[in-house]
Amino acid sequence: MQQLWKQSRKITLLLIVAALGVGGCSKDDDEGIEPDINPTNSLVYKGHTYRLNDAGYSDYGFDGSHYNQEFYLFQFAEDDDDYVPVHLFLDLYSASEQTFQQGIFSFADYEAEDVTGKHYFDDGYLILNMRISSEDADEIAFISGGTVKVAGSGDNYKIEFDLMMNNGESVKGSYGGTFERVAPHAAQSGVRGKVSQWMQKAGPVSRLFN
Repeated sequence: MQQLWKQSRKITLLLIVAALGVGGCSKDDDEGIEPDINPTNSLVYKGHTYRLNDAGYSDYGFDGSHYNQEFYLFQFAEDDDDYVPVHLFLDLYSASEQTFQQGIFSFADYEAEDVTGKHYFDDGYLILNMRISSEDADEIAFISGGTVKVAGSGDNYKIEFDLMMNNGESVKGSYGGTFERVAPHAAQSGVRGKVSQWMQKAGPVSRLFN
């Protein structure tokens, strides 16, 4: 009877350990999973819906702790190459070494928070109604919080974003399709698609922030 009780107790303990293991794996582990995204190819800001019609990315590779890719979402004007109605920039870091991994990225201050083993982003902005020639825009808002979901790899991605901006507003939306790969330093690279052409023509967007 005592032997049977010991065996029963052992089985019970094994079941508990197995259940805890399953529970540990089923926690909200956002690194490497493929989020369910149904792209609308639009974003909503201040109650207004803006169409998105093009996208690109730059691959900066492994930085010693994370794999970095920048993503660029646009609404390009159909008949005016100098005018860009919408530009959303996202600077994402995946917890991987060889390639950029899909998953859910949370906004974080990497200098103040431990981002080891986590997908995160720490930079991004929204620019509305940018004029390249005059180097101005109607509005620029910087990301201060939120999440970004990424599904896909290579040149094909689906991205969904729910962002808080430094002006207290939110930016929500999604985009999916073929993303043009842009050399990290587009101004020195050969011009290929429309995103590369825009980045070469526009130069450093940071000049608008002054």
